[in-house]
Amino acid sequence: DVAEEKQAKTESSGVTGALSSFGKSGAAVLTGAEEMRNYELRGYEKVMLLNYKSLTYLLTGDTEKAYNVARRAIDVQQEEHEKFEKELATLKEKGEEAKESGTEVTKELGKYKNEILKDANSTMSSADVKKAKLVKSAYVNPFGDYMDALILELDAIGQQAADLGSAKTAYKKALENNPSCGAAKEGVNNVEKRVPEGKKIVQVILSDGFSPVREEKTAKFKVGTYAGEIHYADLESQPTNFGSASVSVGGQTKKMSSLTKMESLIYRDELDRMPWRQAMFFAAFARHVAAGIAQAAAEKKAGVFGTLAGNMVSKTIGAAQHPDTRSWMTLPNQIMVARFIVPANQQSLTITTYNKAGGKLASKSVKLEGTDSTVVYATSYNKNLTVSEFQKKSKQEN
Repeated sequence: DVAEEKQAKTESSGVTGALSSFGKSGAAVLTGAEEMRNYELRGYEKVMLLNYKSLTYLLTGDTEKAYNVARRAIDVQQEEHEKFEKELATLKEKGEEAKESGTEVTKELGKYKNEILKDANSTMSSADVKKAKLVKSAYVNPFGDYMDALILELDAIGQQAADLGSAKTAYKKALENNPSCGAAKEGVNNVEKRVPEGKKIVQVILSDGFSPVREEKTAKFKVGTYAGEIHYADLESQPTNFGSASVSVGGQTKKMSSLTKMESLIYRDELDRMPWRQAMFFAAFARHVAAGIAQAAAEKKAGVFGTLAGNMVSKTIGAAQHPDTRSWMTLPNQIMVARFIVPANQQSLTITTYNKAGGKLASKSVKLEGTDSTVVYATSYNKNLTVSEFQKKSKQEN
């Protein structure tokens, strides 16, 4: 709730709301110190904030609120995609306007455009581009659709006249967004068959590892007669030994299927936002060009003192320019799921994680209280495995 409130204030404030997401404060624009402005969550962070909020409501037994927030996450994902496309169009439009301004600085930028673009593009490695291309968009996250389906299915259990078509549609959407997700496929095939008498559904969600973090890096450039350095933010994956996970319950053992590859989704966002990185490189280069032009004028007028002053301005510009390295650092590397139909009296399950070579990393047994369908949420990081269980509210509480 607090995160949402802060984000709403950032987006609606007079200073930040009136300008595009690239360079929101005058100081950030002038110096290139991007971290000076208020942090605005990336689109995928806003979606995940709501997905986790929905999961939290679900784990505390409020399925109605869980459903409402899950639906909102799906809507926000579409809104953020549309917003991104508009901002990208605005960025391109501003670039065209700058090109037509005909100033001495823009003439120099135009002269060295290809070299600057090459420098900016080379800051993302081919390995990182490969990770990004594992997903088709930063705005295709099946987690929200799967949560939607899971909640609809849980809510329908016990209602004889319940229509499970909506749950099937949501599972279908999750499967379209991730065709390799076995649990979503199982939901599509089985949800309308209903849970047989004396059985219950157990859904297991596992968040593994940590998502990449942004680190500041430096690229030195020499373009024409201009030389200097540009600082930029680059993603660094967090090391993990995790290879796979399985769940054993009621005599069944299933390998958990990947639902959302957060690492790839975040790299995709970075790749899709390359025009912003290019614009940052152009802006940084423009500041160096402006300093060079000012230095030449000062040299002409004041000789050696002008040269010293120009050098000082150039160094100050390089030192002040810094990228924004902030991000939601505890997002997982990936989210995995498994769906079971087991005897209603089944009282436990076991989650086991394995390393990339197939050796056991961690294992945890979980009690399944009562005979109702349930959800188990687990977080894993190498040999650490933590599990929490869905608590269903009683009718009086509801």
